[in-house]
Amino acid sequence: MRELRVAFPSGRGGFDLEQPGGNSEFHRLVYGRLLVYPPRPDPLSGQLVADLSRLEGQLASSWEVSADGHCYRVRLREGIRSPFGHELTAEDVRWSWERAFALRDVGKWVALIGSVPGPEAVVVRDRLTVEFRLRAPNPTFLHQLTRSTPTIFDATEAPRHATASDPWAAGWLARQPAGFGPYRLEAADPWGETVFCAYPSGMAPPAIERIRFLAVPGRVRRLVMLREGTVDLVPGLEARDLPLLVDAPGVRTVVARSGSHVALILNCRQPPFDSPLVRRAVAAAVPYSRILAEVYRGTAAAWRSPLPWPTPGATEEFWRQEAALALLVQAGLADGFSSELFFDAANEEHRAIARLVAEALAEVNIRLTLEPLDPATFWYGGRYVRAFPLLLWEDWHQVPDPYYALVHDYHSSKLGLINCGNYHNPQLEALIAQIEREPRPAARAALVREAQRLILADCPSALIAQPAAIAALREGVEGFFFPPDRALRYDLLRLD
Repeated sequence: MRELRVAFPSGRGGFDLEQPGGNSEFHRLVYGRLLVYPPRPDPLSGQLVADLSRLEGQLASSWEVSADGHCYRVRLREGIRSPFGHELTAEDVRWSWERAFALRDVGKWVALIGSVPGPEAVVVRDRLTVEFRLRAPNPTFLHQLTRSTPTIFDATEAPRHATASDPWAAGWLARQPAGFGPYRLEAADPWGETVFCAYPSGMAPPAIERIRFLAVPGRVRRLVMLREGTVDLVPGLEARDLPLLVDAPGVRTVVARSGSHVALILNCRQPPFDSPLVRRAVAAAVPYSRILAEVYRGTAAAWRSPLPWPTPGATEEFWRQEAALALLVQAGLADGFSSELFFDAANEEHRAIARLVAEALAEVNIRLTLEPLDPATFWYGGRYVRAFPLLLWEDWHQVPDPYYALVHDYHSSKLGLINCGNYHNPQLEALIAQIEREPRPAARAALVREAQRLILADCPSALIAQPAAIAALREGVEGFFFPPDRALRYDLLRLD
């Protein structure tokens, strides 16, 4: 049996992305999605990248949209089965979306971003046909179906493990996957080994029959194991890891352009950052080139649009380098001010960025105290409490679409998941509402362009960089492909 051995940091071993502790790489192996972006060779690098110009069915065989854009009908592939022997049907999709709304987590957010107003809008038409009835003719809807959530569960098996206190089998599904993916779980130990095997699901069989994940907490140890040939693949590397692999026999590294983006977020409700002039002054003082060269060692891309690559319609035309001191004078703060910069203490790249930012801002009399926080406090405080005056935040969009990005990062409602700086612009939010219901490509593109102009004029954050996705693998591992959601497509890998 052909086996791939992967070294990864230990701990996150859950299978339900609607709950804390879910592992997105594991999830991708055991659950299928309705649609996917197919890979294509990049003409410059030769690496496989997502073809965003088209969609391909994974669990779906076909789809159609009504003339008014309010109704999408999806036909499922026939003969796809879960490891429990149950065939995929439209009821599995309906139950799964109802569960997502009931649990009120990321799956519900995805549904709402796709303009699906509630579980009643997901309707079974026949055994293999499901209908989505939208509140607006949202042209992003099919792209939302490329996401891992709402997860499509085996709705025959999962409810058997529900209880009165756990009606959606959350406890069982956190430990035991029940879906329609290319692999089944063979053994699970988040602090040891987690093993997946291909099975005859009715989907195209993956080339690698078994994938063994070895939990290895130490990053240097993971690289040593790769050099020694103990493992075949180490994903999730940083630029500082690359020198450790120079001249390693039988090892190659992949540096793939990524949708990850790092921002210095300014709290628009806290003085002096409630002034756009002050926010622009901070952004003007950030040492972007030094960060790209010294922290990312040339592996990251500059970021000059509020919409990160590869979002269609992203433009750099409104980005400009300004004079920080002149802006501070206009804001009445010629003598500068003091503040605090918060960041994730466990992220060495962000720690280095924070130091460089503090040094550069000191040159324009903005005096920063660096405040590292443990990851849990940082995450909860940044995403939910939103009390930090300045913070470094890294994120990525699972769907490369401007409507998704604008809501996700800049909307002041609960849908604005990463609006960590409490940014609010009523004119922008009116534009976002128009974009949701505008099906004409040219008109939609004009609205997206204007939205970017407004955001960069307001400057709710300094756009630091777009780090690459970096991995190292033994020679003979082929088919490496990172989709927009950064979850490696293990089902496309092969051992040559």
